[in-house]
Amino acid sequence: MVKFVQPDAQAVQSAMKVTGSCAQVPQAAASLLSHYEPWFQRAATAGLFTPLEPKRGDWLREHEEKGQGVLSFLRRPLRAQPHATFQTVVIVPIGEHDMLLKVLPPLQDFIAAYYCLNVEVATPATFAEVAKHVTVRDHPDYGRQLHAGQVIDFANARVKADRALSRKCCGVVALTMEDLYPRDSWNFVFGLARGAESAAVVSLVRYLEDSTCSALQRTCKVVTHELGHVFGLGHCIYFGCLMNGSNHLEELDRNPLQLCPVCLKKMMIPFQWNLLHRARGIAKVCQELDLSEKERAFAVNLVTEFEAYERSVGPPPGPHVDLAEGRKSVSERVPGRTTSTRRMTSRRTTSRATRKA
Repeated sequence: MVKFVQPDAQAVQSAMKVTGSCAQVPQAAASLLSHYEPWFQRAATAGLFTPLEPKRGDWLREHEEKGQGVLSFLRRPLRAQPHATFQTVVIVPIGEHDMLLKVLPPLQDFIAAYYCLNVEVATPATFAEVAKHVTVRDHPDYGRQLHAGQVIDFANARVKADRALSRKCCGVVALTMEDLYPRDSWNFVFGLARGAESAAVVSLVRYLEDSTCSALQRTCKVVTHELGHVFGLGHCIYFGCLMNGSNHLEELDRNPLQLCPVCLKKMMIPFQWNLLHRARGIAKVCQELDLSEKERAFAVNLVTEFEAYERSVGPPPGPHVDLAEGRKSVSERVPGRTTSTRRMTSRRTTSRATRKA
């Protein structure tokens, strides 16, 4: 068991530091960081984000994490980032399970609002197609499983074969109802990301059991978490954050959907978000998808935060691509779909296991 020590205020300030020999920040991003710096400082100290208190069996009680500050993020050479015409996340469905196809439209909306990027879905791959390129094993407890890393390779190859998608893709996420494993010594994995390959894979099969947390909310949380890894974010140890590791479903449900000030500051460098517009987009989609009351309330609270901040200091400098602001609602974009989302269930049960979040 690992003894976790919550980083103190000095450690948090050190993690948020942007100066240093490797701090090569584009001018536009530097201007945005300067504009938002007072908010970041207040958010890190005013109790807006809760400190971590891992329980027995939680990720930080079993895995030693050093934490990733802004400078560590900048030093990470192998990370995907949007640029020029590459502003699209591509979802590659693996299999044609009805549950998988049902979750795609709301998931597209959530990713678009969260990362302010376009989101497109590639042609689904059948299991028979995948099995020709990916190792399939029969686990004694969990049954049929696909090798996660090979699924990432398959999804990347599928996107590269589509010239129209490959010309605009900045990140790939494969989505499947098949169970996954990363290597022979592991029993299963919920999701896996490879920043060097700009891709991730997520299995939904363990999230779809009935619980107080909807399967859709779990899916949104894990897919955006894995995309965070694709874009260079490590696991967070500073506050409750989307990028906290999770060792089991109860911990996953406990972890928040939002990025903490440290991780948000990292992402401001490549993405150059208008934080008020992004917060409004996330609050809107949380309401449309009927996510938990806790997540909806926190999203609205962030909108209020940034509205007050802009009234105090004015709007941020420069133009911004605000896809989250212009995003259509689920019911507008998908004919016949209501904004409420049914809770989805699956026969598979879930146990805690050693996994990579």
